[in-house]
Amino acid sequence: MSDAGPNNPYGPPQGGQYPSPPQQPGQGFGQAPYPQQPGQGYGQAPYPQQPGQPYGGYPGGNQMPAQMSGTLKTARVLLFVFGGLGLIGGLFMAGSGALLGNSDVRDAIEEQGGMPEGVSAGLLLGLGAFALILSIAEIVVGAKFGKGGSGTRIAAIVVGALMIVSGIYFFPPGLLWVIAGGLVVAFTAMKDGAAWFNHPRS
Repeated sequence: MSDAGPNNPYGPPQGGQYPSPPQQPGQGFGQAPYPQQPGQGYGQAPYPQQPGQPYGGYPGGNQMPAQMSGTLKTARVLLFVFGGLGLIGGLFMAGSGALLGNSDVRDAIEEQGGMPEGVSAGLLLGLGAFALILSIAEIVVGAKFGKGGSGTRIAAIVVGALMIVSGIYFFPPGLLWVIAGGLVVAFTAMKDGAAWFNHPRS
């Protein structure tokens, strides 16, 4: 058995001490290394996700509305309610105009004092047809509120304006239509209404 010399690879190192393992820059003795985040490159700072910002958000932080606002729901209910009432009134006026076209009915009305001045069968038929068309449009537009779209918003504003015009014509009973039409126009023209109708659909 040979003595261990200074060049013996199996002997202890000179001085009797083993070399210490290299330390990472900035890491003190006995400190654990900083854990690296998954997917994070060396020397890169982590970028945590901002709270309340879902994946797939729109640029600028604008988020797609999850559901219709309360004002839009109110406008939708008004369109349905006054659309149904308009159907009843339109059928009544159109039916009255058709009856006035009958000579026997017209003679009976003349015996009872006659029709008010300016009221005729043609006028009642025309008003009844207009009321029916407008009422159907109100119901159809209200039904499309769920899908949104800029075209639906424009149609709702137009229908609301026609409700105001028809209410003025039949004033004072038409005051309710004037109020309802004004609310429909105002609610659909508001900022939250624009956000609902203009956001992209899949």
